[in-house]
Amino acid sequence: MIATHPPILRILRIHYLIQGRSYPNVPGLARLLEASRRTIQRDIDFLRDQLGAPLAFNPIENGYEYTQDGFTLPEIKMTEGEILALMVADRALGAYRGTESEEMLRRLIEKAVLALGESRTVSPEKIAETYSFMHSAPPARVNAPVFAVIEKAIRNRETIEITYHTQSRATTSRRNVDPYHLANVDGDWYLLAFCHRRQQIRTFKPARIRKARPTGVTFVPRAFDPEEFLRTKLRAMGGDRIFEAVVRFDASLAGHILERDWSNGYKVQTLMNGGVELSFRSENADALIRWCLSWGTGAEVISPSWARRRARQILRQLSRRYEGRVRPARTAERRHRPPSRPPSE
Repeated sequence: MIATHPPILRILRIHYLIQGRSYPNVPGLARLLEASRRTIQRDIDFLRDQLGAPLAFNPIENGYEYTQDGFTLPEIKMTEGEILALMVADRALGAYRGTESEEMLRRLIEKAVLALGESRTVSPEKIAETYSFMHSAPPARVNAPVFAVIEKAIRNRETIEITYHTQSRATTSRRNVDPYHLANVDGDWYLLAFCHRRQQIRTFKPARIRKARPTGVTFVPRAFDPEEFLRTKLRAMGGDRIFEAVVRFDASLAGHILERDWSNGYKVQTLMNGGVELSFRSENADALIRWCLSWGTGAEVISPSWARRRARQILRQLSRRYEGRVRPARTAERRHRPPSRPPSE
């Protein structure tokens, strides 16, 4: 039995890459797993020396391989806390990567590991078969120095001066804000702050903050409920009024809808043809349409009528985009083609 080990998720990924004859090497693994080369080398050594992996470096392929077929990872002694950490760490740390909070969250997970239950013997490969973590989209890039200024200002209740790029207008402006709260929504970070220029609480994307500096001026926060603000403002960024929406799903998708535990405010009605209608209040027609399209041809916006018209418009635009042949894209590399003949000396 093995009582101590490096993060098992990283070991599993290295094992599967080698097992799949990808011939990974230390520099490539360091980039892929976002770890230092020294850390990856320790993992390789651990895999070979402690777990008994028949590892060898193939100089022709420039990567590691197993010299024996059929090698599997042995069972490892883990606490219940470690198993719990495996379930949540990949998703949680992914959202905070590059921020000041990443290391703090990592330490909290380690403390939870130490605090929970006695050890049990588990198979790393069984864990991989049981749990998986998928992200619908890559998380937004984080400017670590800017994020650190924001986090510190929230703790100290200090006004900061930011240089902010407004994507929709392609403009950059400087303004003072009182930072109240940071929220991560579907991989995107949002700063909820009182804007001195607008004299109201606004949402800012830290990824669009070019610079941030403390002003040394403290503020007294106004009455503010982040959850209520997110519910009424952040989800309505599309600018639509609240409206009653009805989406119809055909019989092929009815089971997927009926198996979900819809919260209060949603009404599910079974139709005679085996389909299902879902009624609910919405604040963003574009988000509603995108959600319907994610179900393919089995979902249809029934009401309101203006949302149906917007859906038709989007579908026409999509249809035009996919008509005809795909033309080769012109890239920046084309502008740097070498001359057809060598230049004169």
